[in-house]
Amino acid sequence: FAAASGPESRIALSRKETEPLRALGRGATVRAAADVLAVSEGTAKTYTKSLYRKLGIASRAAAVAEARRRGLA
Repeated sequence: FAAASGPESRIALSRKETEPLRALGRGATVRAAADVLAVSEGTAKTYTKSLYRKLGIASRAAAVAEARRRGLA
């Protein structure tokens, strides 16, 4: 990951969390992340909810900003 700032940048993310974050950061949908992970859309939504909780974010805009901070977008 690229250098980032803030406490959330030190939170390690699993691949199951990183791929939805990467997709959201690029403007894609959770469905697109599901396709990349080869899982159902429901499962990708679960991963995304876990990601939001872990990072303490509550919106797609915050997810996009975090993806950019981490060099994923």
